[in-house]
Amino acid sequence: MEPTRLIGQIWVAQGLLHIFPSEARLLEFVIQILKTFPGIRECGMCIEGVIAPVRNIKTVDCSAAYSELGSTSGKNTEHFCHLAMEPDILVFSLETSARRYGYIQIIPQDRKEFENLKPWLINFLSSITLNLENRWQRRHLEKARDELREHSDDLERLVKERTTELGIKNQLLELEMNHHVMMEKE
Repeated sequence: MEPTRLIGQIWVAQGLLHIFPSEARLLEFVIQILKTFPGIRECGMCIEGVIAPVRNIKTVDCSAAYSELGSTSGKNTEHFCHLAMEPDILVFSLETSARRYGYIQIIPQDRKEFENLKPWLINFLSSITLNLENRWQRRHLEKARDELREHSDDLERLVKERTTELGIKNQLLELEMNHHVMMEKE
């Protein structure tokens, strides 16, 4: 594949990352795109507990470790992809300064050809990571907005209840004042 075509393919793929409704669909798309890259024989990916491992490789159950990914407590620095121990698999982390979202595993077909591709691949992986960060922030923003809406509704309810109580007490005070005024006149 000529470099210009590859660059165009990466740009188009980067532009499409946001249209996928779930991380699982995003994962499927990314794997299909990566498989067309020159120098890549096989690839796999795991993001936020959605796993599509490299074929013919025994996967390790890392679901417990993935519960730390994307958590608000930050990155789990002790977690790593167990496939990185395999000599023919290259593992790339999908992470920001605050969170780790998962890994891309690649089995290069030709290491020399792959090294020429690596800067473009890293750029593409950065786009994927940014997309995952945006999804994470959107989910948490929506959750915070829902919580804020609930608190606002609760406050409105409390204000209405208190206003009603104060209205009743005000009416009672007026009755009592009227009663005292009438008593003084007699």
